[in-house]
Amino acid sequence: MIVMTKLLSSPTVAGSLILQARLRAHLSQRDLAARADTSQAAIAAYERGTKDPAYATLSRILRAAGFDVRLRLVPRDDHDESLLEWRKSLPAATRKRFQHHQEEAVRRAKDALGFK
Repeated sequence: MIVMTKLLSSPTVAGSLILQARLRAHLSQRDLAARADTSQAAIAAYERGTKDPAYATLSRILRAAGFDVRLRLVPRDDHDESLLEWRKSLPAATRKRFQHHQEEAVRRAKDALGFK
């Protein structure tokens, strides 16, 4: 199961996986690029989500960081879409409070983990 962390995320799944693998391996973009036989600019573009690697490229980069990617089919989970529809149904003031609480929770988590 892929667990995405908002604190370590990219606009793309591949970018988030690369970013998380690199940080967990304590590698700079340059170090990971050298290990994966690619450029630092390519790693940065994947992490920013401006480029999306082919599966073989993603696998090579993750292996260079010491990780494997495993894919499997699972039944579709529409939880996120249902939650979004529920939030849209709330009055504007309630949505705004909910968003504020979510942002505060993320800020506290970042502070606790030492993220700036």
